[in-house]
Amino acid sequence: MSSKVPKYDEAYVWVWLPGETAPVVAGRLYAHDGLVSFNYGRSFRE
Repeated sequence: MSSKVPKYDEAYVWVWLPGETAPVVAGRLYAHDGLVSFNYGRSFRE
């Protein structure tokens, strides 16, 4: 039996804004070709 290790290449970043009770998605981290990039989420920019 062999086990396969999952490959994780992205993660969502959540933040609690001042005065709010629920978090919003600040953005997404993703890895590609040895680099890690961050894209801001729409809900965080508004």
